Amino acid sequence: MPRAARRAVFERCTFVDAEGNRCSATAWLELDHIVARARGGTDEPRNLRVRCRAHNHLYAEQTFGREHVERKIRERRDPRRRGRYGSESVELAANGLVNLGFRRAEVRRALDAVTAHHRAEALSTVPVQTILREALAVLT
Repeated sequence: MPRAARRAVFERCTFVDAEGNRCSATAWLELDHIVARARGGTDEPRNLRVRCRAHNHLYAEQTFGREHVERKIRERRDPRRRGRYGSESVELAANGLVNLGFRRAEVRRALDAVTAHHRAEALSTVPVQTILREALAVLT
């Protein structure tokens, strides 16, 4: 996409309130998924819109609930709180497998099997490629 077109698209937030007033924010603009990726939404242009950070956050809270959004923000700020596996490589593998179309329950089962074969203290040194390869062997 040409930079000029991208700048035009990112000119301002597209949020419109119940009275028809459009948000005037022109800074901290982000791409927002109309149907959230966690709910099966795609990255195709027809599923994307531009929102300011505040309205993107508001939509996330309306979609997933305030508690869930706040927990995700805390996890992002403090890597020690991330996910159930405690290893960034395993978390990356889990997200990748879900993005490939595997169900979360299947991914958890496969990654539980993979992590059982590695010592917990050594798991953080296992490359994500290895974890993916082993999980795919369980899944297929």
